[in-house]
Amino acid sequence: MMRERFEAFRAGVFYRGAGLLLLYLVSSACYLYRLERKLDPENTEFLNRVRYIITSREERMFLQLPESERSEFRKKFWRDRDPDPETEENEFKREYFRRMEQADEIFVTEGIAGWRTDRGRMLVLYGLPGQRILNRGGSGIHANCAEIWYYGNFPVVFLDVDCTGFFRLATWDLSPLLTYSLENQMMGFPKDGSVGRKALDSHSLICDVVFRDIRFKPGKLNFVISLFVPFAQMWFQEKGAVLETDIQVRFRLLDEENRELWSFCDTFSLQTDEASLQEEQPGFSRDLPVEVEMVPDGSEKIRYRVFVELINRTGGAALRRMMPLRP
Repeated sequence: MMRERFEAFRAGVFYRGAGLLLLYLVSSACYLYRLERKLDPENTEFLNRVRYIITSREERMFLQLPESERSEFRKKFWRDRDPDPETEENEFKREYFRRMEQADEIFVTEGIAGWRTDRGRMLVLYGLPGQRILNRGGSGIHANCAEIWYYGNFPVVFLDVDCTGFFRLATWDLSPLLTYSLENQMMGFPKDGSVGRKALDSHSLICDVVFRDIRFKPGKLNFVISLFVPFAQMWFQEKGAVLETDIQVRFRLLDEENRELWSFCDTFSLQTDEASLQEEQPGFSRDLPVEVEMVPDGSEKIRYRVFVELINRTGGAALRRMMPLRP
């Protein structure tokens, strides 16, 4: 089904009837990406650790600040989230990092820090579930390994397609978990009230990322990244009769020693209207051909990974995932 969608988009079928999707490149996301790459180790560590709760506005402000002012920003960032400023300890900050440490201890099978995995992210944002069920595989729809977390009566499903210990979040709508978010539980909202919604949205963007046509040649690695984001997952901003949104796309190819071999950063602006969205349009699709200069001998035996980051800039919904690149 996914391949049919990709083929339809490559053939230019974006909308039925008169509906058209306009894509054009903008540079703001890549500009911020370049600023991020220039951060010193201390500020890089800060930004990496708070990605689950920092708002888009805060992140932009932080990156654009002079180096001398970033220390004060970090202090204010946590101060704004302190549920009881009268006490010496910041309970929100303490609980946030306690959950990160807990995720590192529990989720150790995916080759990255536990808090950076999909399950670790859920633990940090919403805490451990009341019930956790592990399905080791079976037949039919349960052929894949799966893990199900229950927050009250609401199930959150993680799938391990190859049963290799790499679990990916498969539940599309996390809105029922708003009351379980760390921000709501601690009442540690920033003064503008935006972080509670950010915690819900920042990891609720669901999309399909497929690596295909993987080929090793003498001195080169070639493959294609196929990306599909359903329109139902996007937030649009209304401007008159036009609906607009931006999708930021970032990919990084890493080797076994976490060396970056290739990177890509782009932001696509989408324009449509309500009538077009109601015509059962599938979503935004993009094929990205990749060619990387590699070590000539034995490169096909190296375990490569691709860091994927997609952000719907309008609502802040995002997907961040480390995926293995397999022939």
